[in-house]
Amino acid sequence: MWGAGVRAGMYPLSNTTAYWYICFNADEDAPRPSDPAGYVSEALSCVRGWSWDVEQAVRNTDPGTISRGSIRDRWTTGPFGRSCITLAGDSAHPTTPNLGQGGCTAIEDGVVLGRQLAPLLQHSKVTTSRAIDPDAVANVLRAYESERAKRCMPLTVRSYLFGAALQLQYAPVLAVRDFVISNLFKPDHFLDHTEYDCGELPLDAPLCVAQHV
Repeated sequence: MWGAGVRAGMYPLSNTTAYWYICFNADEDAPRPSDPAGYVSEALSCVRGWSWDVEQAVRNTDPGTISRGSIRDRWTTGPFGRSCITLAGDSAHPTTPNLGQGGCTAIEDGVVLGRQLAPLLQHSKVTTSRAIDPDAVANVLRAYESERAKRCMPLTVRSYLFGAALQLQYAPVLAVRDFVISNLFKPDHFLDHTEYDCGELPLDAPLCVAQHV
């Protein structure tokens, strides 16, 4: 469900419980409620008079279970680590939740990173020193970061644009948006990003165990 600068959704979790969200435009320095009761009032002010029982769902929710936060992203275009340190998941490529891909890309990160590091770990098993060259590790991590940036940057931009379209505030533009989504929007195209295959993690990849002495 979407309106002018605000949208909401509900998903059943069981026969008696549901998950709901309300996403609305706000200035960065706008005052925010200081307690859960304020969250309820703010949420109700966004969806008052809406259908699909979203207003009732807000009223029936225990205020203590409501969370509120700002949505931000970062358009990661290149390396996001340094030396033998790298990142994964939201710390590497935070994205808005409009495509539902945050957790998915974090899992992909783990697979790609493991596959990139596997040859180094295999090599350390057959050498007498069993030491891994830090420069080699750094090179592998930069390659991992480059591969993941190429995958995640388009997703981040696409998610941002999709969210921005759903949160437009101006009446003439809203009419065009509603017509396009109702008549021209194709879910199969919207979901084509889910067909991405990050590859396999080698089954014989050695485990790296750290021991503190």
